[in-house]
Amino acid sequence: MTTTPAPFPLEPLGVGESLDAGFRLWRRHFMTFFLLSLVAVAPAQILSAWYFISNVVTVNDVGEMLVMDPDGFRRGSLAIGLIGLLLQAIAWGALMNYGVKAYIGQQIGVGDAVRGALQRLLPFIGLSVIYFVMIGVGAILLLIPGLFLGIRYVLSFPAFYGEDLGPGRSLKKSSTLTEGRWWRTFALFLVAYLFTAIVTGLASALMFTVQLTADNMVGFFLMAAALDTVLGALFAPLIPSMMIVAYYDGRVRKEGFDIEYMSGQLGPAQSWDPPAWDPDDEAGGLIR
Repeated sequence: MTTTPAPFPLEPLGVGESLDAGFRLWRRHFMTFFLLSLVAVAPAQILSAWYFISNVVTVNDVGEMLVMDPDGFRRGSLAIGLIGLLLQAIAWGALMNYGVKAYIGQQIGVGDAVRGALQRLLPFIGLSVIYFVMIGVGAILLLIPGLFLGIRYVLSFPAFYGEDLGPGRSLKKSSTLTEGRWWRTFALFLVAYLFTAIVTGLASALMFTVQLTADNMVGFFLMAAALDTVLGALFAPLIPSMMIVAYYDGRVRKEGFDIEYMSGQLGPAQSWDPPAWDPDDEAGGLIR
């Protein structure tokens, strides 16, 4: 275990302090997060742009894309979407794997983060499926139950890598850590989501100023892919950063993780036996 002190505060944090820690985690490891995000964003966007350019025959006067085989095009689009989800799971896992260690000073490389994500990819996908199915069912019943479940179990993702837990135990750990702290956790994600949505929304709005026509079709798809790639790689890691901060803050409050961490830093306790007493010792009775 590393002896490097934790670079972020392992103490109970207020909402403002948690937001500051989340933004600092994102900024401090910006380049690594950016590279890990490219694992998911870039290949999927390149593949999608190539598929559209290869299959869209032309664009009509109102900007609708026309293809030779609509059913085949939809099946191909679905396959590309599934590939994108798989790459996103790898990148999301690598971000979590790297971030939960970086927060407490345990540095690993980009390659190690990705390998760790690949080694646990199937259970991580299982956790993601369970999580999003719960949210979906809650949203179908009513929006509020979906939102409640989404926040209650969102810390299962950092718990999955932070403590090497399985999907079920990760969900249970998240429920424990967010108990009594739902609104605090919600506030962190609301700020991160709004910040990301506003910045990416303003940049993506540039695409709406360009009308898709038959003449600019190739350039349009390439520009859209480049913009989505850059924006996704830049800002996608902010929300995982907030997850990691909320996860450790919950462990400090619920489990005394700060004391546990400091004990590990100090190493095993050293025993000390007092010297024996010798009444004939003129120096004070201690046998040296």
